[in-house]
Amino acid sequence: MRTSIFSILPLLAIASPAMAQDAADPPSDVTVSGNVALVSDYRFRGVSQSDNRPAVQASVTVKHANGLYAGVWGSNIDDDSIGYGSMEVDLYGGWSGEVGSGITADVGLLYYLYPDAPSGVSSDSFEAYASLSGTLGPANLKVGTNYTWGQAATGQRDNVYIYTDLSVGVPNTPVTLVAHYGYSDGAYGSALNAAGGRLFDGEYSDWSLGADYVTGPVTFGLRYIDNDLPRVALGTSHNLAKATVMGSVTYNF
Repeated sequence: MRTSIFSILPLLAIASPAMAQDAADPPSDVTVSGNVALVSDYRFRGVSQSDNRPAVQASVTVKHANGLYAGVWGSNIDDDSIGYGSMEVDLYGGWSGEVGSGITADVGLLYYLYPDAPSGVSSDSFEAYASLSGTLGPANLKVGTNYTWGQAATGQRDNVYIYTDLSVGVPNTPVTLVAHYGYSDGAYGSALNAAGGRLFDGEYSDWSLGADYVTGPVTFGLRYIDNDLPRVALGTSHNLAKATVMGSVTYNF
């Protein structure tokens, strides 16, 4: 039976109240947060994972005051184009905290899980990540890297992703302007380039510009997303790498 993101949303909804109920007097140093989002396209590092169609996504994170945290994130994906089934679940854990005046570090490990991937397909993989964030004048700046070592899902090749995120709040408004640039080199870039007819090239870049509008627990987002990949068409999909304008609505709790 195929699993969908809609099957985990009730579990996430039940899990959060259950955590609060099980700990009638929860320690003040433990927090539970999460969100549920609807996006017009699930883009991962510039490339559509939902064949340019909408996706429903959700996450729950438990964090301790000492900086340790763990969580789960999920989304529906397109089986025909990605070939990993209809659902992606990311398990993650790490540590985040201040390491200098106004500088926050975040280090951890991700596990990409595809519960209904076809039998015999090597899809699941681990990825380590690290980032630093802080303020630069009126802007918030984040720089980071994700590293995947050689595993079955990557053909025993490694991959590195380096990125920077910039955000600036518009004074006296609930609007924040955001920008992103990422650079990938390795197994994933090789597979995407090869799908577009560009062989023996493991490098590509992705970027986005947009804005967020926050009202209470709800955030409305708009992004222009592009990359320098050739046309990427897998299975019966359309061009997964074409430029797009992506909209999103996120409820945070």
